[in-house]
Amino acid sequence: MLKRLLLVLVITLPFFFTGCFFLNADAKEVEQYFEEFNEEELEAELEKTFDETLNIISNGDAEKGLAHLQEETIPIAEELVDKYENMELNNEDLKEFNSHIVTLLTGDRDRLYLLEEIFQILIDDISENNLEQLNFFDPLEEIMDINEIMYETFKKMIDKIYDLSEKFDQLELHEDKLEGILDEKEPEIYDELYGLIIIEFLFVLTEYDDDFDALFDAILEAEEKENIEDIIKNYRQSESDADSSNDDIAYDIDIGEFLDKIGSPTVVFDAEASIQDTTLIVEGKSNLVEGTTVVLEGRMYGSQSNVYGLEDKMTVNKNGNFQTEIQFEDGSLSGEPVELSLHYKPANADEDIQEIHGEKGEFLEGPFVRKYVSSMRTAHGAFTYALIDLKEDETATFTVSELDPPVDYGELDIWMEVDVFEVFDKYYNITLKSNLLALTDVRAEIEVPNYTLAGYNYRGKIGDDGSITFQLPRLNESIENEEDVIFNVTAVFDGVLETIELYGMDGENFEGNLVEESDRGKRIVYEFLLEDVY
Repeated sequence: MLKRLLLVLVITLPFFFTGCFFLNADAKEVEQYFEEFNEEELEAELEKTFDETLNIISNGDAEKGLAHLQEETIPIAEELVDKYENMELNNEDLKEFNSHIVTLLTGDRDRLYLLEEIFQILIDDISENNLEQLNFFDPLEEIMDINEIMYETFKKMIDKIYDLSEKFDQLELHEDKLEGILDEKEPEIYDELYGLIIIEFLFVLTEYDDDFDALFDAILEAEEKENIEDIIKNYRQSESDADSSNDDIAYDIDIGEFLDKIGSPTVVFDAEASIQDTTLIVEGKSNLVEGTTVVLEGRMYGSQSNVYGLEDKMTVNKNGNFQTEIQFEDGSLSGEPVELSLHYKPANADEDIQEIHGEKGEFLEGPFVRKYVSSMRTAHGAFTYALIDLKEDETATFTVSELDPPVDYGELDIWMEVDVFEVFDKYYNITLKSNLLALTDVRAEIEVPNYTLAGYNYRGKIGDDGSITFQLPRLNESIENEEDVIFNVTAVFDGVLETIELYGMDGENFEGNLVEESDRGKRIVYEFLLEDVY
């Protein structure tokens, strides 16, 4: 599972800038810097050799993997740090940018050194049959501290990139390369990834060969570092029991029947949204216990970012009721649709509430239960949705759809098809069915030959039954009538353990007619024409 983990672990130096021709000395220095930055060979070599280290470990030779890390991988990381530390630069902005790169490269190198230390500790303790007192927690905490520092540095680096693009007119900024980069660098993701490397190394040493996606949490949560061997043997059963509570359950319930059952494992919502004058009002009732947090979020056309500030946290009262009012700015009622979601996530709740529904929602029941991603892991929450047009006097009821996965759900021979295609004044409403696993990342966009389109795209995740519903802005009717309008849907790996284990780190296990090769393995590509569905 970890054979291609380096693609998210090792620092990637994105291709931010191209096509630059400068006149003054500062601009020329910036141009030369980024030309070399974009063509960095050492970084590619580091990716390759770290890949080899992980491959050796995954193939069952822990000690050889440690030796490869020491002799091949770490020296390249050192060379990268030295190169950028010793750069002689004159432009102050470029110096600041380079200092951020040095911080990132140093952090990456130091994480490798700490990984080396942990591997050696594990080898020593296992050889001495000292499973009860494995002592790798201190260096692991250092790795977590580095992850936090690197995340903050990434934010500073991105700010400086925008600053540079403003100061140098001929500097072309590839914003698409920056989109989502911070989400991918969340410290929790790196905590999890390094934890998984360590656990796989431990499994290889102790000759365990089972899945291990919960073991890291179990070890960290163990009181007084209790017997690690017992944790390894016993955690799987609790994970299996927890997962089974959410799988293969058919629900046919009366929501009203459960609304008064406060604290029930079967969580239900009854809620409505309305726009009165320039105020969005959301009010509803649930059977959640008093003090539970229900989160409201708004997304336009499936955007990953919140729009119009439509976001709030509501506290459930003793009767299960919750309410919020959000004021729109003057002129922001565009008439366009916004998808509102209400959700409750036990992982974010207090311990007494988690006792009812589980730390990751593993005890939740009912039709509102859906999977979501938490630090690359699958968790469960209760979700309900409403689609409302941004107009005065509009109302919408929050609903939940029945899950109906296909018989081949989760198989590797992938198919997709259009289930619903509706055309409204300003947008298309689309539902696709597939046998893709829940939480698989999906990107959709509209393409028209000989046209350059911007903003006609969407990014989201497959639902629990293999389907996905989203909205895209509508094209001008003249283009619809005169041109070939192509809807391009791509499914790719997105760093969720559940999908990694099924499809591979780079989608290498994908099969079927929709498979396309990419520069990072395989992906699923499904296309259909507007004229075929409308």
